[in-house]
Amino acid sequence: MRLRNVYFALALCATVHAQEFRATISGRVTDAQNSVIAGVKIIAVQIDTGAKFETTSDGEGIYSLPFLPPATYKLTAEAPGFKKYQRERLPAASNERVGVDIQLELGDVTETNNVSSEAAILQTASASTGQVITSAQIENMPVSGRTRLRWLSWHSV
Repeated sequence: MRLRNVYFALALCATVHAQEFRATISGRVTDAQNSVIAGVKIIAVQIDTGAKFETTSDGEGIYSLPFLPPATYKLTAEAPGFKKYQRERLPAASNERVGVDIQLELGDVTETNNVSSEAAILQTASASTGQVITSAQIENMPVSGRTRLRWLSWHSV
């Protein structure tokens, strides 16, 4: 009997899918003529902790930084013969796919092209949304029937 319960529990666990809480930053790297640039080193640094996540753009100029903890990042891109791209304060929320296309300018790598303000980032890669909820918000949420359950627990014998 107990062995059957264990099998049932394992089967139930296999069918439960956890919701992804991490974020992804991805996009395409091009030059001023909209030609793709391969082999660009992309670095996202989590501002609060200094954690660093790196990738390189592929042959079509596409890059992706998946499985990022929800946070605010500094995004940089470097390639020989181009100015360094730098974007400050890039928010990546829970379960969000942030698309950031990068356009590099010709110049020396020691020169930096700082992007301080851009239009709001639209999440076009996915229709899902997410939000981090604090424990204080959960504790203060109104719950239908909470009073009734307390009454029942006090009066049940």
